[in-house]
Amino acid sequence: CQLVTFACSCCVVHAYVQGELCKLRELHAAARMLSLKSGYSCRDMGEASVISCINKGIEPCDCSTLARISASGALSQLRDLDLTITQIGDSGLKSLAGVFSMGFLAQLRTLSLVAGNIGNSGLSSLLKALASGGLAKLEALNLAGNRIDDAGLSSFAESLSQGAMKLLEDLNLADNKMISDKGFQTFTKALSMGALALLEQLWLHGTQIGDPGMLFLSKALGKGAIAYLNILDLCNNQISDTGLKSLIDGLLTLPHLENVYLSGNQFGDPGMTALSHALGNGAMPSLQLLFAGTLGMKHPLLQSVCESRGINLKGNINYYSFI
Repeated sequence: CQLVTFACSCCVVHAYVQGELCKLRELHAAARMLSLKSGYSCRDMGEASVISCINKGIEPCDCSTLARISASGALSQLRDLDLTITQIGDSGLKSLAGVFSMGFLAQLRTLSLVAGNIGNSGLSSLLKALASGGLAKLEALNLAGNRIDDAGLSSFAESLSQGAMKLLEDLNLADNKMISDKGFQTFTKALSMGALALLEQLWLHGTQIGDPGMLFLSKALGKGAIAYLNILDLCNNQISDTGLKSLIDGLLTLPHLENVYLSGNQFGDPGMTALSHALGNGAMPSLQLLFAGTLGMKHPLLQSVCESRGINLKGNINYYSFI
């Protein structure tokens, strides 16, 4: 009877060990596939402070593998994770968010998820991780070129209002083409509360933000919400002369602003003239670079003011250079 019990116990142990070995083989195979795609060996990945997988064909299954590797503590030193141009989607980001929440990547400073086919569901997973404090040291977040809409931006703003990402210096929400004034209003309310007091760069090109959004932003800026801002990108939106005039009132409060991108909007001569007068009266004292579109490049008063102040006046910008 004891022999039978012992034999049964051995069978149970054997089955368990075989199951664990099978899991290890699966993880090893998945890690090899991730290594082939990313160009990092497993050893290199374990020692790297920067992992860049730009346009490497990274998929949701690769994110799951990366998450399992992170959960082992192998990537605890990672400071910069770049997953630009992937198809990780909401499910892939959810896998990563799990290890973010548990603090396995607590040293991360920069997270780039550009053009990752991420919508509101994936963003929600990321926001939960941020709320947990697992990415408390994050300084730069790039979510450009995804599927985030007004509802997603409102959730993002709520997370900011609750204290997430207090150290953030660089935020990129560009080319989320479903973001409009409605969602942007909630975002600017969070700014007004001092949610991103350390922000230095704000990238918003290629959305549907228009004149109402500029009024909301101007009010937030007027409260000193992001006083350290040195780059503001509003290219390729729906801003007319009215919106530009509203924005100018807010820009008067930004002493550190160095680069402003305004091309690709719906400005006419009245807007360019108002901007010229503001600059002529000393607005944005640190301004060095201004993208004002084709009209701005040909506007005599703006040309004259920029020349007298030493501001580099440009027309349109090629955003491919940012990838």
